[in-house]
This record gives sequence, structure tokens and C-alpha cells, in this order.
Amino acid sequence: RGRAHSLGNMPTVNIHTSANWSKEQKETIIISTQACLAATAEVPKEFVHVCVADGLTMSFGGALQPACCQVSVLTVHGQLSSNQMKFIASFFAKLLDDYDVKSERTQVMFPEEDLSRLAINGALLAAETKAHRVAAPRVSKQPKNKTPKFNAPEPSDFGRQIQNMNAMPVLLLVATMAVGLISQRVLLLPPELVYVLSFGTFILGILAYGVLKNAKKDAKKAKAAAAAATKKDR
Repeated sequence: RGRAHSLGNMPTVNIHTSANWSKEQKETIIISTQACLAATAEVPKEFVHVCVADGLTMSFGGALQPACCQVSVLTVHGQLSSNQMKFIASFFAKLLDDYDVKSERTQVMFPEEDLSRLAINGALLAAETKAHRVAAPRVSKQPKNKTPKFNAPEPSDFGRQIQNMNAMPVLLLVATMAVGLISQRVLLLPPELVYVLSFGTFILGILAYGVLKNAKKDAKKAKAAAAAATKKDR
């Protein structure tokens, strides 16, 4: 966990200012910044990188004076919450005020970067982190010599109708009613003939349903026999 934690949480702080600080002052600012980021971002202080550049020519609000400062706290996407950012911004406002940079002329930014765009020691951190998290590879089994698998023939249109028989009772009822309505309303046949045609349609539908059902059973038996034959060959 320590390796992955170090790769994924390494805040980088850049402090640019027009103020002139001594070497001792800059070292004190770096130490204070490391302590603040380590505690706030919950990482060891050794993981906090700080760069201080003073004596720059900078403007703030269109004015070169008094001294101003721009702080950039670069972290991995989602590492800092809104409350953590507010705390860090407040920290720098108070810290730099002691070094001749007023809080109203201090700008703190929180850019975020993806691990795929960060590299250390010539290697992208995303690739390094993924390499340490990847599980041990599984040993693949050698394929056994198998006899050619028997493939049942593709079903014909009639076979596909057999496979879709769940709606047959409903379709039969609809067909019977349709014949009766057409015979009575469109063809204007007498009631006796309408009854005969409707009843005949119903009987024929039942017979067709039985034939299709038996054919479906035969198809299942053929498929089971083919599967049994294939299993036996193995």
C-alpha cells in the first residue's frame, strides 16, 4: 500500500512572488508548507514538493507594487476536498503576510492533474501504480485435443415457427374472431355460415397447434441426441 500511496498522492506547490526573501526565509516557508500539506492532504511530508521563486516581476490588479504572490497547489484529481482547499488557502494568506505579502495580493490556485500525465524517474506514475496493483497472472490451461463438435443444422422457417409457439393460443383466438367479423360485417354471410366458418377456423387452428407442438418436441429430441453424441465422442 505504501508504494501505491506514494505514487498517487504527491502534492506539488509552486510559490511565485515579487517579494525578495532571504535563503533562510525561503527555507522556513518550504518547511511550513510541507507540514501544512502533509497534515491536510494526509501524506508524509517527504511526498510534498515545494518550489519557491522570489524577486520576480509580477503584477496584481494591474499594479506592480506592493509585492504580490501566486501559489499553485498541484494534486491528483479528487485528492483535496473543498474544505481542505479553503484551509490551505487560509494558511498561505496568514503565512505570506509575515513575509511582506498581504493576503489581498496573494492568489492560491488548485490545479489537478491525472496520473497518466505525471512522471518520476522517467516513468509515468499511472503505469507504475497499475503495475503494483495488478494481480498475479493466471496459468492458462493447455487445450485438450477434442473431436470435431457436431453442429446441428440451422432451423428452417418452419423450425423458427416451432420455436415461437408461446403466442399460438392468443393468435388462434384472434384469428377466429377476425374470421367471424369479416364473414358477418364484410361478406354479409348468414349467421349459420358465420358460425361454421368461425368454428372451422378454430378447429383447424387447434390441429395446426398440435402439429407444431409435436414437431417442436421432435426437434428437441434431435438436439438432445446430437448433444449426447458429441459428449460421447469426447
